[in-house]
Amino acid sequence: MDLQRFATEQSKISRSVVLTVLRLLNPLRSDRVSEREWGLLLEALFAVVDPARSNSAELGRTFFDEEHRKNTGEAPPNIMLSKSSFDYFERAMREVKSAIQAENTPESSLRRAGEIAMKHVENGGRSTILHAVDGQRSNSVRFARVLTGAENCEFCIMLASRGPVYRSESSAGNKTVNGMIESFHPGCDCKIVPVYNKANYPGRESWLEADRIYRQATKGVSGYKQSLKAMREYLKE
Repeated sequence: MDLQRFATEQSKISRSVVLTVLRLLNPLRSDRVSEREWGLLLEALFAVVDPARSNSAELGRTFFDEEHRKNTGEAPPNIMLSKSSFDYFERAMREVKSAIQAENTPESSLRRAGEIAMKHVENGGRSTILHAVDGQRSNSVRFARVLTGAENCEFCIMLASRGPVYRSESSAGNKTVNGMIESFHPGCDCKIVPVYNKANYPGRESWLEADRIYRQATKGVSGYKQSLKAMREYLKE
């Protein structure tokens, strides 16, 4: 499974989830949603999101396994697939709870709910690959963030421009908030790629392009916030 197929299959999973979330939420836009109804709604959404996240984890595992075999000639390590829980999902959805419970919910809040669900699903594959790389004891294995979307925000490009510099999930600073990887925002479709050879890995061309854009946009600029601002202005132009 190459990176393009991985991204395509993941996109199918994510798109199906987002469309289902919107279909479930849209009839409630004009009504008030009680606490009891909110709880039932979350259960219905989680019944869609949880199996999709498991599919994403399986997809990430397949991608990692094939990269491992191709680069080492050895059987991949026996790693656990990323798991989730209803509590994590419920906490993540609190961001849009008040908007969805109110009358005349704006369309933007429905889209945001879909993006949160998408992040929860795609993190199944990301976490599985991150855990797999973490489990490798060889210093030669790293991972990189790779852009796969048609459009990418300044935050994603900045992180992708760093290339295959991370040796473990913790070294990348991938803390979690409410059980979701912090450095992947809702709606993000960036992928995590295991890197065995820095000179030849899936998504290397994407890294070089992101690095070129970042260097050009932030020339003469220093600091995280200033760099993000410079990137934002560059992309607008």
